[in-house]
Amino acid sequence: MDWSTLPLAYSSLERDAFSRRDPQLIARLRENPATRLLIVHDRQLAVNAGSPRDAGAEAQSSEIIDDSQGHQDRSPWVDWDVVDVAALEAIRAVWVYVGKVRAQSLGAEGDGDVDVLAAVLPREIPTTSGHGRGVQKWVDETTFMTLRDLADLANTDLAGVVTPAIALANWHDSARFCGRCGGVNTVTQSGWSRTCGTCRTEIFPRMDPAVIMAIVDDSDRILLGNSSRWAQGRYSTLAGFVEPGESLENAVRREVHEESNIEVGEVRYMASQPWPFPASLMLGFFGKAASTDITVDEEEIRTADWFTRQQVIELCGAGQMTLPGKTSIARALIDTWMRGESPF
Repeated sequence: MDWSTLPLAYSSLERDAFSRRDPQLIARLRENPATRLLIVHDRQLAVNAGSPRDAGAEAQSSEIIDDSQGHQDRSPWVDWDVVDVAALEAIRAVWVYVGKVRAQSLGAEGDGDVDVLAAVLPREIPTTSGHGRGVQKWVDETTFMTLRDLADLANTDLAGVVTPAIALANWHDSARFCGRCGGVNTVTQSGWSRTCGTCRTEIFPRMDPAVIMAIVDDSDRILLGNSSRWAQGRYSTLAGFVEPGESLENAVRREVHEESNIEVGEVRYMASQPWPFPASLMLGFFGKAASTDITVDEEEIRTADWFTRQQVIELCGAGQMTLPGKTSIARALIDTWMRGESPF
């Protein structure tokens, strides 16, 4: 497998970190009609959208940009021609400079790069003004989709743009106040940091590392589990967060043992994938089991078992097993094992 094209992980986005410190960057890009705009609300992207306007403003349709895979009905781009920037400012939308991306990769004309902005709407939109009521009406009438929904449809370049936009939106939603003194944090560096208005502490977006692992035994069976939070029949590889002071390899061994009582010996890293639900970085591994007797913890894992390739094929075909979606690194690990490409 070409791990460089893992969904959500591949990106031709130029993050252009040097430009973020320009205090006039957001205003300048909002004035440029070539800038592409994403609108995020409650961890979801607007698709097929016109743009938020004042209450009573004439409704207009947005241009639908082809994502080069024939999914015009799922475009996340909002047309600047009908954007009411004053309305977004009035409700205190957070503006984020996502970066630059090749125009052709987005299905646009030209050989150059285009800049991408994201407007992050507050989860609770204030409706005491005409601006707020207009934006709320637009939100109510607009289709929003999660990154999981979009990632299976969008080309890899588009996914590489919307993933950081969603990740940054999630972070801003949880970083409004200073963790040191409780003061109000203001947005700085074009949406890539926040600074406390009281003690001046500057904070940056954080990600939570989590290991996810395909464990195989001497018979080349794979260990799959059914989480207590899922419907019965839904199976995936085991996963868990890395604890403070812990190496990734030891996190793999600890999580597998805690959830299934399986001892793991050799561990090999494969690839990583951002997973902004809300802020994880998934680190994918294969591991070789040193034992095979399973005892589940009955809290996180309802059931777990060893499966052969033929069993997976038959159970999925009979509708008795559901595997993770193709967006996830878990599915990439399982598919790698299904093709007989495990490193063990």
